[in-house]
This record gives sequence, C-alpha cells and structure tokens, in this order.
Amino acid sequence: MTTQPAAARHAAPSRPKHLFAVCRLAWAGALLAAPDRLVAADGGQTDARSRAVARALGARHALQATVELVSWPRWRRTGVAVDVLHAATGVALAAMDQPRRRVAITDAAIATVFALVGYKL
Repeated sequence: MTTQPAAARHAAPSRPKHLFAVCRLAWAGALLAAPDRLVAADGGQTDARSRAVARALGARHALQATVELVSWPRWRRTGVAVDVLHAATGVALAAMDQPRRRVAITDAAIATVFALVGYKL
C-alpha cells in the first residue's frame, strides 16, 4: 500500500474526475428540476411519491458531486460505496414494486455506472 503526499491527497481532481463530478451534478440538476419528466420518460408513475424520491436522489447526487469536486481522493471510496448501496436499493425496489420496476431498474443501472466509473477513476 502506497501513501500519497499530503499535497496529492488534497489536490484538485484531474480533468476526468472533474468531468465525472460535473456529469453527476448535471444528473442531479435534472432530477431536481424535472423529476416528473424523467420518471414519465421511463414509463413510471408521476405522483407526489416518485417526485419526492427523484428530488431526494437529485439532492444526494448534488451533495456527492460537490464533495467529489472539493476532496476527490479522500471521499472516492465512500462515493463508490454510496453508489453501490443506491444501486442495490433500486434492485430491491424493482423486486418489490411492480409499477415502479422499470424506473427502479433504470435508476439502479445509472447508480451502477456512477459506481463503476468512480471506482475506475
């Protein structure tokens, strides 16, 4: 196990990592600004519950993107773990809630992509 110098641990994210955080922030903005449109585009129910969940997930992504931009190496593993947990809860929702299955699977797939890219960076 190698240790990084203090300056490297607190350095600004590289261009790919910065782009990754910006993509997450864009996704967060879409979830916050147009939750009904995103849920409906995937054939899901556009009701108060789905709107609230989409906005809560958007807030989570916004917070995570901000943390990634400010302190990438320090929080990378935590961010990946949060994305994996998010994907797992999406799969569980898909198994338990037939009307929301397609939206839950799509959301789980997006969280999985974020986890994999975060892990690779």
